[in-house]
This record gives sequence, C-alpha cells and structure tokens, in this order.
Amino acid sequence: MFLLDYDDLRQSSDPERDLLTFLESTYRAGATAAGWDPGLLGSGCPE
Repeated sequence: MFLLDYDDLRQSSDPERDLLTFLESTYRAGATAAGWDPGLLGSGCPE
C-alpha cells in the first residue's frame, strides 16, 4: 500500500515535484509487481 500524507505534501518546499515523484514511483512499483516490461513504461512525458 502506498500513502502520501496530505499535510506532508502541503509543507513541502516543492509539492508539485513531490507529488509527481510519488505518483511515478507508485506506478513503477505497480507495473513491476504486475510483471510489465520495464522498457514499455516510459516517463509519461511527451518527447
């Protein structure tokens, strides 16, 4: 289970970056647990 405490995010010096880092790491962890090919994950950002 992944949890991001809202108060911690509110107190962050860069909440947008911290939220994105959290979301990307949980996505990667879920994809790995599901056995997805890591080469297919990508960054989610357009090139």
